[in-house]
Amino acid sequence: TNVEVQANRYGWLDSDCGASPSLTHYWFGSKVESRTGPAGSELSWGFYSFCARTNFYGGQIVGLHDTAQASTGVAAVAINGIGQGRAVFSIYGGSVHATTTESAGIVGRWGVTGLLAYNTGEVHMHGGSITAEAKNAAQNQDVYGVLTFQNALGHALDTAFVVTPSGTGRAYRISTEHPGFGGGGVVDAPFLWPAGTNPPTPGDATGSKHLISTNGNDLFVETDCAATGCQAVGPEPHLLVYSDLCTTAGPWFDIVTRKCRGQ
Repeated sequence: TNVEVQANRYGWLDSDCGASPSLTHYWFGSKVESRTGPAGSELSWGFYSFCARTNFYGGQIVGLHDTAQASTGVAAVAINGIGQGRAVFSIYGGSVHATTTESAGIVGRWGVTGLLAYNTGEVHMHGGSITAEAKNAAQNQDVYGVLTFQNALGHALDTAFVVTPSGTGRAYRISTEHPGFGGGGVVDAPFLWPAGTNPPTPGDATGSKHLISTNGNDLFVETDCAATGCQAVGPEPHLLVYSDLCTTAGPWFDIVTRKCRGQ
């Protein structure tokens, strides 16, 4: 209760998978932070659990990459079920923050991730906020809000998201597939973006930084649409739903016109 933990590589690590019954931890109003480890151990994972059941109430968990050396990954929370399905992390009303500094080195295969679960691990978040950001403008860095794969589960309800890549990196709000380790993940994280005149597709003209999510999980109300669609300017608000099939003007399906935005 009301403690602050700070360490290189892992702010917190539990790995005693032989315990019976399985380990259970409760945290209240606390902060756990990791920073980049020394050369040869470059990970920075704020809270890393293999087998425990963790309940985290309020507080903050931070994964920070703060050196010029390369890092293999930055995550606020990383849950590895190692195929046993016993690692479950739940946070209520707190914040998780994965970030790099302006001069940080390249982040490799694990990326910059708020909540990460794999090998049947589970992450649950109710309320609070998830931030994944890359601040070194010289790096083309992808970021992930919630990333699950290898039969892992991510569950984030009533939670705010900030996903900010650097360079030509991509912003994955939620993803069920890791580019180096395969897919098989599940994420339950519906989200309504603030209404406005353009949906959240930040980036350059090629769309290289467009928001990436999964089908049906994101909603946006565009407020200046015409009856024919949202590429024309008009007085109508239209509800848009995230769709992988839409590529003309961002990944958005217009419920009113029943066509992809821009068609």
